[in-house]
This record gives sequence, structure tokens and C-alpha cells, in this order.
Amino acid sequence: MDNLELTNNRIKKLFERTKNNQNLLLIEATVDTGFEKVAIEELLIKFSELNENDYCLSPGRIYFCIEILELTKINNLRSVDNFSIVIYSDNLNFVSDKDEDLNIFKDLANTIEFSKGLSVWSNFTDCPIQFNDSDSFTSTEFKFRITGIRSYKHAFTSMEAASHFGGVINDRFLWPVSMVEFHLEILLYIVADRVTVALKLTRRSNHRRNIAFFGPTTLRATVCYNLLLLAKPKPGDVIVDPLCGGGSIPIECALAFPETVIFCGDNHERAIERTCNNLEAIPNILVHHFAWDATNLPFKDNSVDVIVTDLPFGKRSGSFSDNRVLYMKILIEFGRIAKPNVTRMVLLTNDRRSLLNAMNKNKKQYWNKGQLLAVKLGGLKPLVSCFKRNKLIYEP
Repeated sequence: MDNLELTNNRIKKLFERTKNNQNLLLIEATVDTGFEKVAIEELLIKFSELNENDYCLSPGRIYFCIEILELTKINNLRSVDNFSIVIYSDNLNFVSDKDEDLNIFKDLANTIEFSKGLSVWSNFTDCPIQFNDSDSFTSTEFKFRITGIRSYKHAFTSMEAASHFGGVINDRFLWPVSMVEFHLEILLYIVADRVTVALKLTRRSNHRRNIAFFGPTTLRATVCYNLLLLAKPKPGDVIVDPLCGGGSIPIECALAFPETVIFCGDNHERAIERTCNNLEAIPNILVHHFAWDATNLPFKDNSVDVIVTDLPFGKRSGSFSDNRVLYMKILIEFGRIAKPNVTRMVLLTNDRRSLLNAMNKNKKQYWNKGQLLAVKLGGLKPLVSCFKRNKLIYEP
């Protein structure tokens, strides 16, 4: 059995549990590809009652079972972008005939059970739905849309599947379709033969937080949180972002880990200005921000617990030739300010070659390599590199 089949069966089993328990929900959450295990780590921290039988992951998504009474707690999750309630998940037998396969979606739309999921959705989103005595909810004012997302080869397109599925939903409940001014978004996931239907809980992605003044390489807040969680910050830690840009990482750190001490800086005037403006837009946030040179930081030797930063990619910021020199210098400087055997460092970059060369060519190796995460961000495939400071004493 391959990984895809194992994942499909796992999701199906989780859904069957919730289908047979009126107090249980299966939640689907989206996350930037590559960060799924980090999102699971946060999930288990904030839902400590969950165990390995209560969740699974697939590329760009995690699935987990929770009690309906616990649903509002998902708003505390900072690593994921969007949440949905899964109301159906099963393997359908597509026959690679377009008309026959599209009829499967029509049949599904006629029989799928909406009442439990829609009732929970209504309460969570504060969007009232009128239920009548027969547990039906027909309405000509309640608008919806279908979003089809498909992977692997099929005889139909995502749009065709969504159109046929949505057409029957429209006939069944009399809900008008609106692609923009909708109340409910129904997600139709088709992965090989597995079809999952979910009701989207978030109208606006959770990554759209914290930042009011954007730059050319502003990092999503959910990505910032995942980078920080990889560094395992503890209360009292001194955390530094030496190339902070508009302040995305330090701001997320201050909000998610308020018991840490946070410093950040940049040498670009506009970046420093954006950081100041973003900090001023959030009340009661404490981040120490400076104009500085990341190759000559104003810290004593062995004084920093955590370093997390988004290095210049060499695309919209910096260049590959500059990076070869910069990466070499900053790794030495980061080694100087780091505490031997203590400091954790997490670096994000698309310029893998420059980082690898800097690590290999440095005569003094202050860093031990940890896990590497290949992620997908905005069409790029950068690398997240985790390091731990070794015991080597810094010498100028």
C-alpha cells in the first residue's frame, strides 16, 4: 500500500469516527507545504488530549478530530491558514469516463448529510440558518459557492466536478450561487479516487495578521510562527532576528511567545521604517528594534538563545553573488553571539547553494546541522535549515 492510499484510508477512518459520534468533528486545516509536522506539533501542544490516533497529515493539510465543544479553541492555532469541517470523505470508484464520473458527483450531492456540519458551521460563523421541522434548510437568500481542488489524473476538470456537484446542491436547497458574495464556501477535494467535502470556517486566511505595512518579501505570519516553533523558544530566551525586513518574525514572536526577550534589526532604511510602522500598529507589543549590520551585531559574545531569520533569497532581495559573501560572514557572527551548546538557529532561504558553501567553507564550524525542511512558498521552494550551536569557543 503506497503513501497516498495510506493517507486516504487514514482520513476515511477519522471521518467514520466523527460520522458515528454526534459530538465529534473532523477538522481540516491548511498549512504551507513542508510545515505539516510543525503544525501537528502545535496541535498537540494546544490540544493535549489528542493522540496519534486522532490526526493525520497530507501535503499542505492536517486533519484532526475534536469535540464540538472544543471547536472555538482552533482559533488559538497559529501555524495553519484555514479551517474547514469535513462532512464527507470516502474513496469513489471513478471509471475514467467523463459523463459517468460527473454523475458520481451528482449522486453524492443528493445524498450527502449536511445537517450536523452546517449547524456547527452556523454557530461558529454567527451566520444563522433557518431549520424547519424536517431538519431541512432550504433558502433563496442563503448564498454559496463550490471550490473544486483536484490532484492526479481524471477524465474531468476541477471546474466541471464543482459545477455538477454545486448544481445539485442548488436544486436540493434552493441556495443561489455567488462566487463573491457568498455565505458558505463548500470545498470539494479530489485526490485520486478519494473525495472529501468540507465546509470552510475561515472567510479570511489566518496568515493575514500582524502586518499593516508590506515590503517586497514580507513573510506570512503562519510561516513566521512555524519557523519560531522549530527553534523551541522558552520563557526568558533572548531571541534575535538579525535581518528582520518589515518585522514579521519578531512581531509574531512577541504575540505568540510573550515571555521571551526579542531583538531585531536591519540595515535597509525602508525595512527599518516598515518595522517601526508595523510595531506602532499593534498596541502593547514589546520588540527591541534597531538599525544594524547583521555581520557586526551589538551583542556580547555568548549572549543569545535563539536566532530565527529569513535570509535574502537572491530573487526579490539581494543577489546570489552577494549572498555568497554575506552568508559566510553572518554565520561567523551568529556563532559569536550564540551560547555554546545552547543556541538554536532556524534559517529560511531559497539560495541553498550559498548557505551550503558558507557552512562547508567556514574554517570554524560553530553549528551542528539539524533537520531540514523543503517547503513551498509563493511559487518558490526554499529550504528551512535548523542548527544547534556546538561547544566550540568563539575566537576572533
